[in-house]
Amino acid sequence: MEKQSEKFNKWTLINKMDNSDKWRAICDCGFETHVYKSNVTSGKSKQCVQCQAKLTAARINTMEPKV
Repeated sequence: MEKQSEKFNKWTLINKMDNSDKWRAICDCGFETHVYKSNVTSGKSKQCVQCQAKLTAARINTMEPKV
């Protein structure tokens, strides 16, 4: 198993999973999951789904109503 820790946006890649292209990753908020390193290094995945949902909700709440 490859062991190293790398930081990309809100993700910290912990280690490569055995027999897989996925990596164990922890978001700054503490959410842990398995991700493809290429998605993280390319910027396609910058944070976990929980952080993305909070960001989306904040954007919706700050939108001005249409008249």
